[in-house]
Amino acid sequence: MAFLTAKGEQLYGYHPVQGAVYPFSLRDGLQMGAAIPLDLFDMSVSDGVMTLPYQPHQFLVFEERFYLLFHQDAEGGMDGRLLSFDLLGLDRKDINIPLVRQLAPYQEGQLLCLAEKEAGIVGPGQLHVFLPKDGSLTALGRTGQQLKAFGAGLAYDPDSQDVYYQSGSQLFVWHAEGKDSLVAHLGSEFMLPGSGMVLIRPGLLAFGHGLGISIRQTKPPQLDTRELVIRGGYPDRQHELAASLMPDAHIRFIETTYQSTALQKALILGDDSFDIYQLGAQDINTKSLMEKGYALPLQGEVISRHMARLHPVLCDMGTLNGKTMLLPVDLRLMPLYINQGLFEELGLRIPRSLEELLAFITDYPQDAEVPLFEEPPTQDELLNLASTLWYARSKRMGVPLRFDEPAFLSVLEALGATPNFPQRDLLQDSRAALFPYGNELNFSYWSSYRAFSRQMEPLFLSFLADEEPLVIGTLTLLAISPHSHQQLTALRYLENKLLSMDDLHCASMYLQAPKGIKNPGFDQLIKAGKPT
Repeated sequence: MAFLTAKGEQLYGYHPVQGAVYPFSLRDGLQMGAAIPLDLFDMSVSDGVMTLPYQPHQFLVFEERFYLLFHQDAEGGMDGRLLSFDLLGLDRKDINIPLVRQLAPYQEGQLLCLAEKEAGIVGPGQLHVFLPKDGSLTALGRTGQQLKAFGAGLAYDPDSQDVYYQSGSQLFVWHAEGKDSLVAHLGSEFMLPGSGMVLIRPGLLAFGHGLGISIRQTKPPQLDTRELVIRGGYPDRQHELAASLMPDAHIRFIETTYQSTALQKALILGDDSFDIYQLGAQDINTKSLMEKGYALPLQGEVISRHMARLHPVLCDMGTLNGKTMLLPVDLRLMPLYINQGLFEELGLRIPRSLEELLAFITDYPQDAEVPLFEEPPTQDELLNLASTLWYARSKRMGVPLRFDEPAFLSVLEALGATPNFPQRDLLQDSRAALFPYGNELNFSYWSSYRAFSRQMEPLFLSFLADEEPLVIGTLTLLAISPHSHQQLTALRYLENKLLSMDDLHCASMYLQAPKGIKNPGFDQLIKAGKPT
C-alpha cells in the first residue's frame, strides 16, 4: 500500500500498481477486505507489455467518497487531475480545480485546497475552499511563502482554525494578513512524493513519508533558529534518515555539483556560509587540506567506532596524526562488467589486464554475430581508464607517478590501435553483448540487473598482465568547516549520517562486512502486481 486514509475507525489503503482500494481493520490483527477497483483506464501508461496507472500524489476519503489527486507531469506527459469515487468505486467524477497540490478536510462538508497560481512557476500558493455537494470553489487567500517544487502538505486545525502548509522542507501556519509563521522544520524526507500530514491534536502533527511516520510540535514551535548548510552532495536516502533524527534543525544543501578549486578558495577566504562540506578523495589533496587546518577534528564514540571498522586505506584518507578530520561515508567501486556466461559459451578467455583487454578489442571481429560492447567506449574513455589504472599501480607499488615509463607508453600505443566499434541495437537485451553496459558497482544496482538475467559480473583489471587486479573506486568524504558557527549541530549530523548507513554501505567500506544482505524488495516487486 502506498497511501493510507481513514473514515472513522475504517481504514483504507490505495494499491499503486493495481489501481484499487482495500478496506481493512486492525481489530484482532490485520483484517483486509476485498479490493475496490477504480476506473483509471485513461490515467494509465503502457509499455506494450504491462499497463500501470499513473501514481497519485494524494489519496483521501471524505464525505463518503475517495479522492485521488494527480499532479501535473513536469515533462508534460500528464495534466493535473482530481478524481473522486464513491466508496464502491463505481461513480467517478472529474473535478476541475486547476493546479491543485494538496487537499485537507476543512469545515463541515468542505475541503481545503492548496494550489499553484501558475503551472511550474515557483510562487505563493492559492488557498481555496471546495464544497463537493455543489462543486463550488471559493478563494480563501494566498500563502505568504512560496510553494517549492517538491512536497506539498496541508492540514487544518478546527479548534484554533489554523491552516498549516508545507513550503519545501518547512512547515508554516497561514495567517489571512499574509504574515505566515514558521512552526516546524520537516527535513528532506518530507519532500518525497506521497508525503502527507494529519492533525493528531491541536499543536501536534503527524507526517507520513517514504521513511515512516514523524511527529512535529507546532505549539509552541520547536525550532533551531539557524539552518545547517551542507556544501556539495544532495539529499539522498542516507541524508533523509540522518535528518529525520534531528527534527529541530533545518538542513539545506548548496552547490550540489561541487568543484575542488571553488571549495579550496572558500575555505582559504574564511567563507562561513556553510557548516559541512563534501568532497571526493580523488578531487583534492586530502593530506594538505588537513595539514592546513581546513577541517575540524572529529570526536565521539560513533565516529571512533566507524573509523575503527573501516578498511585501513579508507581510514588513512581522513586521518592526520591519529586525529579524524575527514569522514569517509561512501565508496563506489568502478569495475568493468562482463557477461561471464557468454565468454564461457563462446570459449573465449576473459582479459584480466588492460594490456589483454586492448589486445582483445583489437582482435575481435567488428562484424561478429555476438557484439563486443553494449555501449562501445570512446578513445577518451579508454585513455581515462589507462591513466586511472596507472596511477593506482604507482600508489600500490610506492613509486613516483611518471607517464614516460616504457610500460605506460606501450599500452598507449596499443590503445591508439584499437578500432572504433559501432553502436549495436540489442533490443534492450544486454545479455547479447560480451561487455554489458553498467554503472559503478552500486550493490543494489548491480544486484537488480543480475536479478533480471543481464548476467553482469564485475571485473577489476590490472595494468599489466600477471599483476594483481587494481580495485578502482570513488571515496566520498565529509568534513566540518573551521568557519562553521554550528559545530555541535554539524557533528550531530555526521553522527546521524553514520547511524543511517545500511548494510550495502558497510559491505563496501568495512573490513568485517555483513555475511549476508537481505533484500526483500525483489519479493515485494514480484508480489506487487498480483491481486490479493
